[in-house]
Amino acid sequence: MTITDSQNRLRKISKTLKSKTTLSPIDRDFLSDALSAVADGNDANKALGVKAKRGERKSKKSRSRQVTKKHAMAWIAAARLTEEEGGLGLTLEEACALVSDKGLSGHFYLSEETLRSYWNKQPELRQVEFTQED
Repeated sequence: MTITDSQNRLRKISKTLKSKTTLSPIDRDFLSDALSAVADGNDANKALGVKAKRGERKSKKSRSRQVTKKHAMAWIAAARLTEEEGGLGLTLEEACALVSDKGLSGHFYLSEETLRSYWNKQPELRQVEFTQED
């Protein structure tokens, strides 16, 4: 489970507690075990599953950058689809130029080079569909 997943889980538990509704048995056991570990002197971040691994970030700004990257890659993927498929039929270079900080009013604040690098090095981001977390 990633830090973001753990943070989202803690947010959900917090909202459940504030709304005074019952926690699921899984969440109740998790929270009980985590609080017991903290009470025994263990690291709270580790007990709650939000301890960052080496090179991993857990800030809101970091999550925001990840979402921006996903959205930019999805936009490029959609723009590269043929017109029959609902896209614009652009090449990678044309799509990157359009999405870059010089195109689309600089919405994504990413350079053409950065966008091409993300596209080439992270094929898992080449999705047109979004999930609720995005």
